[in-house]
Amino acid sequence: MISTALFWPAFVMAMATVGLYILTFLARKKLVEVGTAKMSDYRTYENEVPESRLWHNAIANQFETPVLFYAACGFAMLMGMNDAITLVLAWGFVLAKCAHIGIHITGNRIRHRAPVFGLSLLLLLALWLRLALGAL
Repeated sequence: MISTALFWPAFVMAMATVGLYILTFLARKKLVEVGTAKMSDYRTYENEVPESRLWHNAIANQFETPVLFYAACGFAMLMGMNDAITLVLAWGFVLAKCAHIGIHITGNRIRHRAPVFGLSLLLLLALWLRLALGAL
């Protein structure tokens, strides 16, 4: 029987992405309402205002390393690698990515965002190495 323990960090990561889409919609709606942006700016995104581009980039980030995370969770479940170490790595990645999202959509300070991204990347690498060792 496949354990679903790793489903939950993947679920939280997916819901963070959905939440980011909702926040992006609301932020863009407000930009249009106050006249900073026009609806037509979102037709091709070529003339997207910087305040909106920030949200666009935050969403784009959720289709980079998180894709590898979802794959790792799926493989770990199939391989029966639902031990404490694997779960700690998975939850650590999710927490780091959620912090990364928060930093990105608030102050977007690179000096804060880069170390959190680095941490999430190290956790993801450790998760994949754990899977590779388990597959031997």
